[in-house]
Amino acid sequence: MTKSAAFAPGNYRFIPGVFQYSGGAAADDGYEIQRVRFRTPVRLTEGFERIERIITQAGRPLTSFCACELRSPAPFTEQGFRAFNEIYVVTLRKWGLFDGKVNPVARSNVCPEIAPPPEPSFHAFSFTIKSPGAAKSFVISGSGEAREGGASYRERTVRLGEQSPDAMREKARYVLGELERRLGCQLVTRQTTGYRLTEFGEQLLPYAERIDAAVTDFERQVTGAAGDVSGVVRVTCPEPIVFRITQSKLIERFHARYPKLRVEFVTSDRYLDLTKGEADVAFRSGDTDDELVGRKIADSIWAVYASRAYVDRYGKPELVEDLSHHPLVGFDEALSNHRTAKWLKQVAPDAKMAARNNSVLGLVYAVKSGIGVGPLPTALGDAEPDLVRVLGPIPELARSWRLLTHPDLRRTPRISAFFDFIIEERESLKSILTG
Repeated sequence: MTKSAAFAPGNYRFIPGVFQYSGGAAADDGYEIQRVRFRTPVRLTEGFERIERIITQAGRPLTSFCACELRSPAPFTEQGFRAFNEIYVVTLRKWGLFDGKVNPVARSNVCPEIAPPPEPSFHAFSFTIKSPGAAKSFVISGSGEAREGGASYRERTVRLGEQSPDAMREKARYVLGELERRLGCQLVTRQTTGYRLTEFGEQLLPYAERIDAAVTDFERQVTGAAGDVSGVVRVTCPEPIVFRITQSKLIERFHARYPKLRVEFVTSDRYLDLTKGEADVAFRSGDTDDELVGRKIADSIWAVYASRAYVDRYGKPELVEDLSHHPLVGFDEALSNHRTAKWLKQVAPDAKMAARNNSVLGLVYAVKSGIGVGPLPTALGDAEPDLVRVLGPIPELARSWRLLTHPDLRRTPRISAFFDFIIEERESLKSILTG
């Protein structure tokens, strides 16, 4: 748990940080944090005057000021950052908030790409008010990818100047870790299949989704009306998934929203190379290309299946170890690096291979024929009335379904429209991709 310090004059506790700002603040019992947002950004000097007036009119001391949200025209230079903070901290000292060493006020700063202010300005601020019986309230400082410390920002920034997918993941891991440290609560757990929200993370999810939806709507208005987006979106995914997607009316709903956009499927069980332009967007589970960007949209779950006729004649394996005593169905050498091929080789190295295929659909048909047992995606296996799930789900085969594209395409209007739509439809996709 992150250690906090009491700031009695403001009726809140704070996470000690650097002289410019604290890591966050939480109201004491009997108080709550009140947030005030300005209609438009207010330059620093005028902003402090208006904040002083608002807090005073509310009958609260200036020491109740606990957080501010800034907007700036561009990232600060080292010299500019120091100059800004010297002005900023002077006011905090005057208000009895800064003693020369410790600053209890949390702070964030954003440099908007659209309509940036001409100079550093206040966007919003927070202060504590009396509120007997109020639920606990808190605010945390924004966290960039610069580690705290006395060195320059160039020395402290994680992967300075890099924007590759690998660099962005490392930056994101640092920022997420810093936010968790400040909150004193874990937001996600790291698993082989990716990240999973903790119970606390689930509680915050609805708020994050509302913010994401608002940003998406704003971007859609900026890039133009939906009806003006036109072109073709080439989508690649395993062949069985194409059938399930088209049967679900998902694409029809997309075409209804974007009548000038058309979706074309490029089917293949091998991974098409999006960096070479073989497709625009991919639905993929399993290992992905580090050069691609995207979002998780569902879980990819596999289990072991057999036909009802096979079970009636030969019985079914009760344990994974029993697979060695049954004829198996799996991928051929073309897909020898697939996780299911590696798993079968590991758990049943001496088993007889009854059939090998180079596609997931081929596996389904082979298992349905009764020639042997084999692993299948639960979305496909559970949908076949002639098949029985005999083992699983198999944890070692679990992965995440992701919607992926090349970074150069992500913000083009047609690809952005498709991404936004699919993310909105995640709940309906779960039945298609996970079963």
